[in-house]
Amino acid sequence: MKNVTLLIRSQEEQPNQNPEVIELRTEGVMDCTGDGAYTLVYQESELTGLEGTQTTFQIQPDSVALQREGQVNSHILFQDGQRYQTLYHTPYGALEMSVSTQRLRVSIGEDSGELEVVYIIEMNHVMTGRHRLNIQIQPAPTGQESV
Repeated sequence: MKNVTLLIRSQEEQPNQNPEVIELRTEGVMDCTGDGAYTLVYQESELTGLEGTQTTFQIQPDSVALQREGQVNSHILFQDGQRYQTLYHTPYGALEMSVSTQRLRVSIGEDSGELEVVYIIEMNHVMTGRHRLNIQIQPAPTGQESV
């Protein structure tokens, strides 16, 4: 596992509203699991509204699985042109959620790279918005030991 710095930009577009953008810089760890696959893990913060939640990305060349555990529990699979249905567990109960991936771009190397996903979310069969997630992965500043 290697320590990495993550630059995360999340944009949500809803009809008749200005896009909501969250930009975050955080530390995480990345591990190469072989055959072009990587695991990326970081802790969510108060800025994202998911404080106390660990986010894990299982990254394959043609798919990305997102797992959140903690305050919010969810599992989402992103694949170009595919729709994924799941339950989104919150402290207030579970919601039926569908995620339709419009674009998935993965370009990751040993300790750096970029992940971009454009997708639409429906909660209980109602579209909540179009999302764009961009994560830039950089080596952690020198002087930080690998985990």
